[in-house]
Amino acid sequence: GGGKRCEELGCDKSARGSTKRCKNHGGVERCEVPGCNTGAAGSTTRCRLHGGGKRCEEPGCDKGAAEDSASSSRCIAHGGGKRCSELGCNNSARNRAGKCGSHGERAAEQQWFLGHAGLY
Repeated sequence: GGGKRCEELGCDKSARGSTKRCKNHGGVERCEVPGCNTGAAGSTTRCRLHGGGKRCEEPGCDKGAAEDSASSSRCIAHGGGKRCSELGCNNSARNRAGKCGSHGERAAEQQWFLGHAGLY
């Protein structure tokens, strides 16, 4: 994209916010937890691992909300994120095809192999 570039020599990535550097070269705030060098999530002062960013709205849950869940504020365990595209399945999607572990490409390969096991 357009916009200002990172001032680090040889880097062509976009500078972040009001800084002159990209995310990899210090253009974001770092997590406030001592020893953690991960970028802070959203408008918080901590990374997702240490409680920063959007959190699950389920009472008693302290997990981070699913990143691709713009309309929901829930973690994957509580229904956030993309769901399997197989009719009637409510598991979380785990691949680009939008399928869960039970309905994905590997599962289809295993089913085929089980049905043709006598041929080998």
